[in-house]
Amino acid sequence: VMIAEVTSEAASAGLGPYWRIIGALSITLAIMNILPIPALDGGQLLFLLYEAVTRRRPSARVRLVAQQVGMILLIGFMAFLIFNDILRL
Repeated sequence: VMIAEVTSEAASAGLGPYWRIIGALSITLAIMNILPIPALDGGQLLFLLYEAVTRRRPSARVRLVAQQVGMILLIGFMAFLIFNDILRL
């Protein structure tokens, strides 16, 4: 919600501010994606690191539960952020 408002204001100010906002959003998305949460790429890297250290793959059950927990965390975090954005309006 707030992203749309800020992006709209930046677009009204010109192309320079608009592209700075778009770049900042892209960098933020990349950082969030590399977090070690199993549903994200960082979580996959964490599983690969586990494999490299222990020389065995985690079981399918462990991977499934980790993915589910990661997804629940992400959905909860997104709900929290949307709720905060709505309160700011």
